[in-house]
Amino acid sequence: MSDEEREFIGFFAGEGCMYIHTTKTGNRITYEPVFKINLRKDDFAVLKRIQELFGGSIYYEPKRGTRNDTASWILRSVKGCLKIITLLEKTKLPFQKNKQLSTMKEFLLTKQNKKRENFNGNWYSEEVLNKQKEYQQSLRTLKQYSIS
Repeated sequence: MSDEEREFIGFFAGEGCMYIHTTKTGNRITYEPVFKINLRKDDFAVLKRIQELFGGSIYYEPKRGTRNDTASWILRSVKGCLKIITLLEKTKLPFQKNKQLSTMKEFLLTKQNKKRENFNGNWYSEEVLNKQKEYQQSLRTLKQYSIS
């Protein structure tokens, strides 16, 4: 494992997040993976290097209220997200982030192993879409903080 990969793992463990985004176009529902790191805009060079290593896009958000300008690296491709999961699996992550990673991997496998077809306007069968929605809900639950 390279030094840059180790740095990315530590960085993502602390600053990164993953979620499943829903898009609805007409009757078509699509669930897409998202890996994201959001930083202050002056840390752009870090995000640029991550983009060079893993792909994805960088977006800017201007200052709002008391929040400074920010920049976000976002990766949405199944192939790219699986590459990151493979890298993150090589190390020990915090318990909650490790559970999120496992859920995201299962979700990505539903997208990777199924041929996109036309099921009443959707690319996946109702069964696969329901499973993808379950993974989305599971990830949301894992991200909720609770005080015991």
